[in-house]
Amino acid sequence: MTAIRDAWTRPGVYEVATGVHRIVLPLPGDGLKAVDVYAIEDGEGLALVDTGWRHPGLVEALTDGFAALDATLADLTAIVCTHSHYDHYGLAAELRSLSGAPVLLGEQERLNLDVALDRDLWDRDKLQRGAQLRLHGAGSLAETLARADFTFEQVQERGFVSLPDRWVADGERITLGSGRVLEARLTPGHSRGHLMYLDAEAGVLFAGDHVLPHITPSIGFEAFSDGHGLEAFLASLTASRDLPVAVVAPGHGPVFGDLAGRVDELLAHHERRLAACVAILAADGPAPAAEVAAKLTWTRHERAFDTLNLFNRMLATTETITHLELLATRGSLLRAPDGEILRYALP
Repeated sequence: MTAIRDAWTRPGVYEVATGVHRIVLPLPGDGLKAVDVYAIEDGEGLALVDTGWRHPGLVEALTDGFAALDATLADLTAIVCTHSHYDHYGLAAELRSLSGAPVLLGEQERLNLDVALDRDLWDRDKLQRGAQLRLHGAGSLAETLARADFTFEQVQERGFVSLPDRWVADGERITLGSGRVLEARLTPGHSRGHLMYLDAEAGVLFAGDHVLPHITPSIGFEAFSDGHGLEAFLASLTASRDLPVAVVAPGHGPVFGDLAGRVDELLAHHERRLAACVAILAADGPAPAAEVAAKLTWTRHERAFDTLNLFNRMLATTETITHLELLATRGSLLRAPDGEILRYALP
């Protein structure tokens, strides 16, 4: 089963709709293994949805992909990014320098990108993240992250070196040189300013990391997170469910056709996670998010919390915060401050 699931990571260029080609770029050392970017035929050149991060291996794979389409990176006409995470935006500036093509990004990603570009904001966000983890009972994790977290310089190396040329608003229609129109759809959750792009005429949805075929996107890990990312994610999933598309082109995984079915699976998954959180508190009494996270299993392989690496333990904890906060907002749980730690309890 794993081999079948991972078949989508095979390098190459795959036509997924008329004039739309999926190019698979490797992500060295990353658990996601690869990222999908999409080359769209655009007159004499190619527009690109998402970029991968800045790395010689990705540039080589993208160059080979364009060559398979009888093009070079200098033939880029536009660089359209779904969100500002480095595996989707990190190569944008380098591709712009090679081609002169404009870079487009959702306007509500500005804060996330500013943090990656401004050392003072980076340091403030790092302090805020540590404070959030300590509030939710993960003090030891916060201390470990403070010593081992990505440095500002490492983030720059992944490709965060400049702002986009154009900020894109929710509902904005981007007309490529060929006349093809991509309509921006704001879908917060994985990141506050995540955009999907709908090509209504072709029935293609460039879904980024909002709707993925095999996994659920991480929720709650972004600059100055308020802990309410899951609420936004579920709402934007529901709003996207019935879009009239035949092809969903995700950021990771194979293309697929049943958008509504996959949205229903994601909604059901999170309801199960919410129920699991309530069950833990019902059995063990009031607890902070860190203790709840440690009793849940993680990834599609149902791994124990303590088997995860440092970064994924942090993701698991921040995601658990979003689940407990949503339950508190719904009235299913109470927020119960206990000294400097916030616990959650059944009413």
